[in-house]
Amino acid sequence: GMLRGLDTTLVTSMAFDNTGTLWTGGYDGVIRGYEYDNKEAPLSQQTGPIFEMDTGSKILSISVNNKIGCGVAATSSGKVFLFSAEDGEILAQWKPFGQWNPFDKAIDG
Repeated sequence: GMLRGLDTTLVTSMAFDNTGTLWTGGYDGVIRGYEYDNKEAPLSQQTGPIFEMDTGSKILSISVNNKIGCGVAATSSGKVFLFSAEDGEILAQWKPFGQWNPFDKAIDG
């Protein structure tokens, strides 16, 4: 079945963590966390994500580091977002490429 919240976006990245969360990112710019190991409510029956964080830009990639409990999301604006995998909060953001954005023409055309 369809995951609630993902029916209006193109999902570009998914990552599992070891606490039972499936993290997704897509062209709507929202990082979402779903409980994938919830025995009472499988993913397709959940009413929505347990976490949502809006980056304001298309998400190209998500990665989660279980050891430190954080994830990173790279966006088409050239920004990188650090988020907490424990409470679903954006902790920091930066633009490592400065003003130059290698994704401008490739993604936003």
